[in-house]
Amino acid sequence: MEDITDEKKSHLELLFHHVLEYLDTRRDLFLLSLTEKGLSLSSSIISVLVWAFFGAITLLFIGIGAAIWIGSQLNAPALGYFFVAGIFLLLSGLTIAITRNFVRKILMQTIFKLIQENNTSDEADS
Repeated sequence: MEDITDEKKSHLELLFHHVLEYLDTRRDLFLLSLTEKGLSLSSSIISVLVWAFFGAITLLFIGIGAAIWIGSQLNAPALGYFFVAGIFLLLSGLTIAITRNFVRKILMQTIFKLIQENNTSDEADS
């Protein structure tokens, strides 16, 4: 009779050990997934910042060139710079007005998609 209780005890200890291993593995998988998403997000942000930097530099030189050309056509160099500054101001205002709702909609859709994928993967693991 004592052997049966020792055997049950060893099975319970083995089951407890496997449950702890499973929980450790799930935690490690969660941390790995979180790290992967963080690295993906940070690399995307850095890539966008690099493109924005070089785009801004390019736009700056195009603006300076256009201002000089317009100023020479009008025989008033300062007027060319004011004209280009007005165009940039108008374009930036339009861009902000148009993209504000667009960016918000894209971000909400992306967040909902990530939540849905996370819930689907959790249900598949169960």
